Amino acid sequence: MDRMVDDLISSRPQGSCLPTLVTGADGYLGRELVSVLRDRGQPVLRVVRKQTGQKNDVVVDLREPDTLPRTLASVPISHIVHAAAVVPKGGTGYDDAAAAEENTLIARNAISFASSKNVPLILISSMTVYPMGARNPVHEDSVTGPSSSVYAHAKRQAEEICENSSVTGFAVRIPGLFGGERTDGLVAYIRRTLQSGDVPVLPQQPVQWAAMHVRDAATAISNLCNVRATNFMPVNIGYEGPISISQFYTIACQIYGRDPDYVVDHPDFEFDLHRWKSLTGQTAKSYRVAFEGYLN
Repeated sequence: MDRMVDDLISSRPQGSCLPTLVTGADGYLGRELVSVLRDRGQPVLRVVRKQTGQKNDVVVDLREPDTLPRTLASVPISHIVHAAAVVPKGGTGYDDAAAAEENTLIARNAISFASSKNVPLILISSMTVYPMGARNPVHEDSVTGPSSSVYAHAKRQAEEICENSSVTGFAVRIPGLFGGERTDGLVAYIRRTLQSGDVPVLPQQPVQWAAMHVRDAATAISNLCNVRATNFMPVNIGYEGPISISQFYTIACQIYGRDPDYVVDHPDFEFDLHRWKSLTGQTAKSYRVAFEGYLN
């Protein structure tokens, strides 16, 4: 049994069913999180940067350190899911220093607010905090050496701020996301290209990669909302088994009856999911099942 998990007391929320505050609630992952939580009967307080027209949205600029306390100081909440982020667009986005600095800033302000409210925080982190070539299956303790990008460094920095604070909760290390409303990204691109009968243009250099359907990710994250943490720790979420771009492309070609004429050997990536399964009591589906469900 994971020693860090031994330090937790797992329980269902009790009492008044206070709302969950979700930052970035109008974003790709945030919208799915709100939907899943509400489907489970959990009240949600949507925090957004710009007015979306939805009733009771809380419009704040998370770059301003006093905005959340000033707006929500008297509002009772059960916990915070911090999903707001500047997400990289393309490979060069991972080394956008200004975006990384903004991510650190808004995370710091969300963490400070969680501490002031004395409520747990679920911080959305990333698989990019793991180094290339980390031994599979990659355990939460496998973060060693310098970060692979400034985006990854900002994600790890946010985790460290939590670890060095009084906040309890989880840093949820997610893979890349696909599905839902998203039409870009590798998975959607390969599906669209093969369906049209074209040949996709794929990376010509080995890339460490994994992916998860956004609805599955939101469901996995929401399961952690039912776990009462007594400290702060990282948790992997994902699918069972190793995966790579090469494997995914082969699965896609099999489904669409195409010849996988692609010779680049991308490295496998596999999450160690023991901690998430121990905390939530849930099982995880396989990559193949998840991809087949999306591609068919």
